[in-house]
Amino acid sequence: SCCTMASESAKSEAPAAVEEAPAAKKAKIEEPSAGAAEVDVAAVGKLLAFYFGDANFRHDKFLQGETAKDAKGGFVKIAVLLTFNKLKQLTTDPAAVAKAIEECAATKELLVLNE
Repeated sequence: SCCTMASESAKSEAPAAVEEAPAAKKAKIEEPSAGAAEVDVAAVGKLLAFYFGDANFRHDKFLQGETAKDAKGGFVKIAVLLTFNKLKQLTTDPAAVAKAIEECAATKELLVLNE
């Protein structure tokens, strides 16, 4: 799974993108595990909005590098996001991250889930 933010110049053109993993992981993300119900999806969304927001992203060389790795539109894999310590404290479930990207007001306009 992947996630990205549009650069400031491209921000008005398209929201950031998130890419799903191959079919095996895709099925896993589409069927949230029992643990996903316990995750504070709003908190996950708020944290993702911070990571990809203007204040953080322009200084975050790691995230910029991850978006540059994807030639299709700057996607960052959800698995990469799940290596971030603050996010790991909230969840280790890719389905919860995908749900936050799709449903949270904080991320709806900023991030796109790429299936």
